[in-house]
Amino acid sequence: MDVTRESSSLASLELLNTFGCRLKRLRAEQGNNLSYSATSGPSRKELSTVDIIKAAMDKFLGLTSQSCGDPCMLVHSGYSGFSSDIDDEVEPVLFLLASADKVANEQFDRARKLLSMCTHLASGTGSPVQRLVYYFAQALDERIERKIGMVSSEGLNDCKRWLSLLEEATISLQPPLVAFGLAVPSCLVYKSAAIQSILDAMTSATRIHIIDLGLKNGMHWPFLMQALAVRHECPIESLTITALVTSSEEMIKDTGKRLSQFAYTLGLPFSFKTAVVHDINDLKEDCFEIETGERIGVYSSMLLRNVVAQPGQFQTLIRVIKNLHPSVMVMIEQEADTTSSDFMDRFIGGLIHFSALFDAVEVCLGDSNPQRMALEGNYFCPGIRQIVTFEVEERAAWDLKIKDWRALFNSFNIVEKDLSSSALYQASLVIKNSAYSNLCTLSMDEKSLLSEWRGTPLFSLSAWEFLP
Repeated sequence: MDVTRESSSLASLELLNTFGCRLKRLRAEQGNNLSYSATSGPSRKELSTVDIIKAAMDKFLGLTSQSCGDPCMLVHSGYSGFSSDIDDEVEPVLFLLASADKVANEQFDRARKLLSMCTHLASGTGSPVQRLVYYFAQALDERIERKIGMVSSEGLNDCKRWLSLLEEATISLQPPLVAFGLAVPSCLVYKSAAIQSILDAMTSATRIHIIDLGLKNGMHWPFLMQALAVRHECPIESLTITALVTSSEEMIKDTGKRLSQFAYTLGLPFSFKTAVVHDINDLKEDCFEIETGERIGVYSSMLLRNVVAQPGQFQTLIRVIKNLHPSVMVMIEQEADTTSSDFMDRFIGGLIHFSALFDAVEVCLGDSNPQRMALEGNYFCPGIRQIVTFEVEERAAWDLKIKDWRALFNSFNIVEKDLSSSALYQASLVIKNSAYSNLCTLSMDEKSLLSEWRGTPLFSLSAWEFLP
């Protein structure tokens, strides 16, 4: 293969037009405060993984004005103003973006030649950028194989198997996921603030019933139990947590036993229940054993992303929950844009989201940490596959931005509530006490709280009220 001749065709006007409008919109939405000098640019240690990805994207725009057809030559031409170590990081991203464009246009032979360059320049054990390119290139190659019929087209069932394995790993407290949840402030911040939001909605309630739409390991509930156990102004008569269960029923029951034992040590009147359905479309109001006088709160963490992807399930779940008349529903979801019908739009959205995740685990867990390596290979990689390899309708989970959730909820007459000052204080306290408070920040999107890593939103926390 003549790599030079092949690479010289990467930056055609067609390619630039494809990326141009997207990158301008990306800069407008997320900001790009980088400034590059023609004589002395920033060093690698001064730039995050997201910065490198955006710099590579910008380079495609630069190709138009420079009339340069070879991204490899552009990297080394002095045009960028980058140091050589950044040039080495930008180059594999350029090949990745070019190959993704060819996949989008079903030019699979050309895409595979470009992917071979990604394989040469990237590595699953290299820098965060190289690892990111490595996993995205793998997913692109798998997409090609499915498109040309080299592998069976399992689609939705494949995605569902991964979600099931992820749920079981979360319930059983697998070390890589525990390490991620404890080390990255963006993960810690929303749990305490979400529980505080429920407490604030239940200040006058003596009988509280929480419906957890994605219980998993239940590590978030001891905080609420401890707060209720010492509440003297309005003593608790009963606390019930009902877990909505669609799989891993026995593991969820084990979680319930642990919560019951913890409540017993606090002297808190507590009961644990399950609402078991194998298909959300079969859910009914009587699946939840609500007793007279109970105040209801709903907690949803990374569950609605699964439900909204399945036909009819979101509508069924919302209808049932609405008929239970909860005082509040708090929702935690990933803040990402990966559901566009346009392949390149969702590819870029996924690339930006995972670049922030890769950067966060690199900083918080360390380069040589075995939990970091297992996290990326066993959990991030399948998430990348869902975005890149499969079509949107084949996926078992959809990540939406809070603005999209807001529009969806509003169509069901569900409106956003203000997060209380105490909930926002809990969130800020987590950040303040973190060793990475300069990297993990908080911002508001209308009434919702965004947890960010180096300015890229990773998670959203919101509270919702069901209107008649």
